[in-house]
Amino acid sequence: MSKFLCNKCFYVKETEEAPDTCIVCGSDKTAFTKINYTEFQYFPDYWAEHLKEKINKIHENQILAGRNSVSFAFISDIHWGPNKKHSAALLKKVMDDCAIPYCVNGGDNVSGAGLCPASLIISELQEYSRHFSALESRMLLAQGNHDPSYSTLGGTNYYAENLTDDQLFEYMFRYETKYPDRVMSEAGSYFYAEDKAHKLRIVVLNPYDVPSEEVLPDGRAKYNKMRTLGYRQTQLEWFANVALNVPSSDWSVVLATHTSPSAGEDARNNNVILGLIDAFRNGKKYEAETECDIAGYNAKISADYTDKKGNFVLWVSGHTHDDRVLVTQDTLCLSVLSDWNHQHDRLPMQRTTGTTNEHAFDVFTIDFNRHKIYATRIGAGEDRVFDYKA
Repeated sequence: MSKFLCNKCFYVKETEEAPDTCIVCGSDKTAFTKINYTEFQYFPDYWAEHLKEKINKIHENQILAGRNSVSFAFISDIHWGPNKKHSAALLKKVMDDCAIPYCVNGGDNVSGAGLCPASLIISELQEYSRHFSALESRMLLAQGNHDPSYSTLGGTNYYAENLTDDQLFEYMFRYETKYPDRVMSEAGSYFYAEDKAHKLRIVVLNPYDVPSEEVLPDGRAKYNKMRTLGYRQTQLEWFANVALNVPSSDWSVVLATHTSPSAGEDARNNNVILGLIDAFRNGKKYEAETECDIAGYNAKISADYTDKKGNFVLWVSGHTHDDRVLVTQDTLCLSVLSDWNHQHDRLPMQRTTGTTNEHAFDVFTIDFNRHKIYATRIGAGEDRVFDYKA
């Protein structure tokens, strides 16, 4: 049995031959291409000079930043089906050559077809895991909105069903528990990794923290994980009292999620996350009580950082498939270009297959002394430099 991708809407059909018609968008047979899931760990020759240039640039940034610095990689929105599938090899080359301890994956690893069975989502999550297995110990994975979302209901019922929390843990997060530098939440979908050598804590949160206990009469979850955004009481408490409880004031924190304020989406209790970051950075108390349109997101939070402040570097995310920057409450928020070469009207470049624009990910070098971030873009897009308020 093979898998065929509709290049118009990215529906994936498991069948012996390409379908005559796409059941989602109505395209004919010519829109379908057979997906080749060959698990190669190499990159084509046309990447060689670009990689050499970018690796040299990262070394230059690390020398400029000095010994009180650290680099980490960030990749997001891989969307497995239409992805050109060289990014695992590219990432490994860059991370190995530049001694980079971690890569954060901002989520949306599956193709993203709105009408498909759960088995397709699971198989793509497994295929992604196998493809990136050489980086497993260094890969910190965030949940995207496409990763748990599918629908077998037909018609226009896109993304109407969710993988369960236990399924997501099994196919996305269980591997994180193998490594002692990870501190997992009880929920399993948010956690942090600790780089003791550089006094950096990378925190991964889940903005699709839905009230899974609420169900419809047919047994489906009341709130789908594709479109329901927010942080619930338990996750907020974990972030406030565990993730931000750093060993000493000279430690720094990076927050990674699939979507952030720079994406233009107002996840429920985003303001609480920002308030906690501000209090942590400034060594003060924070209290908030929220009443949301969905009662399951109502929250009451109290935290005191007067004797346990730390430095906050940035909040980084994907989701938008383009580069965005927002500074709010003195917090630098970034959304980055998708690794998948999705062409859309907001892009200033052509993301052409067979060129170095077919992939995109970043290496962020944090200069703790100067409070600067040197962002080196591998693939489509430009290098950038940001200042942050510690």
